[in-house]
Amino acid sequence: METTIYVGKYKIPKNGIIPMPNEARLRVLSFYTGITSSGETFTDDRLTIVVEDENFWPVIIKLEDSEVDSLIRALQKIAEHRKRDEEATEQESYTIP
Repeated sequence: METTIYVGKYKIPKNGIIPMPNEARLRVLSFYTGITSSGETFTDDRLTIVVEDENFWPVIIKLEDSEVDSLIRALQKIAEHRKRDEEATEQESYTIP
């Protein structure tokens, strides 16, 4: 897994927490297309999840296929847990290796 965080668009408050606007959303891409510093485009074949704030992507996560499979399983287990026990007080947590 490769994760990149870009903060250039934001003023960083003293507490270091940058609140995302309500309009921010997650975008899932089947692959990543980027631009090098010399202006050339390149493609990274990994599934990519980004936090999108208008036309700025402050968080980019690129996942290998095995990590995608692990994420899918974790999401399914969490969703099943929430459906099974809507008033659960025990938190479920999974790590994606």
